Amino acid sequence: MKTTTLIGICGFAILAILALIFILSDSGNLQALDGKYTQEEAMDVAKEFVLADETFKFDGMADTLKIYLNEAYGPGEYEFIAEFDCAHGGYGDRTGQMVTQAITPHKAYIAVDKNKVTAAMLDGQWDMFLEMDMVDQ
Repeated sequence: MKTTTLIGICGFAILAILALIFILSDSGNLQALDGKYTQEEAMDVAKEFVLADETFKFDGMADTLKIYLNEAYGPGEYEFIAEFDCAHGGYGDRTGQMVTQAITPHKAYIAVDKNKVTAAMLDGQWDMFLEMDMVDQ
């Protein structure tokens, strides 16, 4: 009787573990078990992307940078908004160019999928990947 009960409990435990694995793999988020692809990590990825961007590096004002979640699309898929000011107008690396002497606010939409930035658009016109104006194209 005890052996039968023990076998039943073990069998149930194995089925429960298999069901959990199936559910998590079905949602495409098996990695969540070890902490990958969290919103916080994705936000850090978005922040590092902005800090490394040519526009921000040129004259971005670090104390104005704010990043917040705009939308969560699914496991590991997020869109963030980054807002910051620059000391001059324009986009990208403006070394050697005439620039306006005006504090310029910027707003970027940054898509992060599985901790990789997949798209980034600044002010609805500057592609932060290609470092080019998409409106004038």
